[in-house]
Amino acid sequence: MSKRYITELPIHSFTPFQVPEFEFPIAQIELRAIRSGKSIEFEIEIGWGKPMIADLGEMEIVLRKHTAQGQEIFRSYEMCHQNAVSLLEHTEPGTETAAEAYVLLVRSADSKAYLTGPIRLIAIVR
Repeated sequence: MSKRYITELPIHSFTPFQVPEFEFPIAQIELRAIRSGKSIEFEIEIGWGKPMIADLGEMEIVLRKHTAQGQEIFRSYEMCHQNAVSLLEHTEPGTETAAEAYVLLVRSADSKAYLTGPIRLIAIVR
């Protein structure tokens, strides 16, 4: 039996903002009662675009364990010509724990991206 956890910010639920040059947390999810030997499947969806002054939008998407400064478990470098929705997947082995937090962060060198939404972080423990 699998358990599904979701953190979501729908489109139009926040004011679009420029992604900073430093890693900026945009979502966090806490998983409970994970058993050793289980896998955790992450699904990430982020709507974003490039600023008008940039030729190309560029953004890094990072998933960290524990805290925003914790162990990096996934990183993706994304680019777009106008607007995009990045859909990403990552599978992580589960470890025996009562609760575990995962933090989704974004950064953009030279601030060449802005977030429009949606922002969705899904974790499925199998």
